[in-house]
Amino acid sequence: VGVHTHDVLKLNRREQLSLEEISSGDTRQYKYEKKLASDIFPKYYLIRINAFRKVVADAMDEWMAFLKDNSIKETTTVPGLIQAKEQLKYSKMSPQEKQSYRRHLDAVDMEIDVVKNSKADGFAEGKAVGRAEGRAEGEKQAIYDIARKMKTENYPIDIIEKITGLTLDEINNL
Repeated sequence: VGVHTHDVLKLNRREQLSLEEISSGDTRQYKYEKKLASDIFPKYYLIRINAFRKVVADAMDEWMAFLKDNSIKETTTVPGLIQAKEQLKYSKMSPQEKQSYRRHLDAVDMEIDVVKNSKADGFAEGKAVGRAEGRAEGEKQAIYDIARKMKTENYPIDIIEKITGLTLDEINNL
């Protein structure tokens, strides 16, 4: 059944006969009793591009306009037509424009690779620096903990200074 005009696809007489009876020797067998194409065939979409009226009302009409006239509305949101519009622009380019466009795409790809690699390198470098800073901070904290315990156990301050490497002010502030 037509989407817009609601016309019904009909079988011709030969198709009807081939569906109605099968000859096998001298006997006839009836295969189908159904007479409509929609009764026996799967759903098909027949697109009659030449009959298209250039009135765009829905997504199917936008596709029809594209197939018939190679035209796509600038404001289209129809899935697939946006990519088709880009491909259409490319196909309308001269050979020199196509070559220039491909060089531009290659340059963009190289820039993307450079950014990705710099991020990866920077990430690894930052991770190593962070690890080193974390280790140093952890070691410093461990020294303070040892000095605190020594101070609690009444070790002489000069011994605490010698073992931990902390200054007199740092030990007194614990």
